[in-house]
Amino acid sequence: METLNKPGAIRVSEVLNTLDYFKQGVNLMLLKRRYFIDKVLPILQKGQDYNVIDGKKVLSKGGGERIAQIFGFTSRFELDRDTLASFSDAKNLVAFKCIIYHPTGIVAGEGRGCASLSRNDNDENKTIKLAEKSAFLSAIIRSANISAYFTMDLDDRANYGGPIQIEEERSDGVPMISERQKNYLTQLIYDHVPDENEREESLSSLLTMTRQEASEQISSFVGLK
Repeated sequence: METLNKPGAIRVSEVLNTLDYFKQGVNLMLLKRRYFIDKVLPILQKGQDYNVIDGKKVLSKGGGERIAQIFGFTSRFELDRDTLASFSDAKNLVAFKCIIYHPTGIVAGEGRGCASLSRNDNDENKTIKLAEKSAFLSAIIRSANISAYFTMDLDDRANYGGPIQIEEERSDGVPMISERQKNYLTQLIYDHVPDENEREESLSSLLTMTRQEASEQISSFVGLK
């Protein structure tokens, strides 16, 4: 019963060994993920290592560097000639590839990033930094297998015409007023609060208002119509 009586038959022991190897790999992956959730995630600080943008946790460059330090990663950058060749018609494009290494010297993963000089006020240093940062964060997220928790830093989206909305929370975790609510309430206050002192007081209150309070305030103004 050890083997099938056919040419090229696979030994049962080989199948079991392969299955055991697979199980060990899965168990190791689960242990690593649990350790990351229990030990690493709690020490990453919002507003420093990551921000919440459009409802997503996006890793900052500082956060990427901290994760690299925790994992013992080192990085190396090189010109991304493949991307540049693929987009040869794109003007003033800068593209880098970032390779991440384990402490043992084995490659852990890589990421690519690019930026356009024309979309960064023709600032060469800024364009290079954005391209490098994009490649670095992509490489870190891939190498540490943390795409389930973080996406890439999007703080340069304004250069591409995309709006940015950073959602803040109080120390107790209560969401603060959103930028959209703040803008809408500001207009409502100017429309419905004629007294100058009262108007200034209402505008000042927006700085510490929670999202729920802002929603209730908007409803009260809308009810005046």
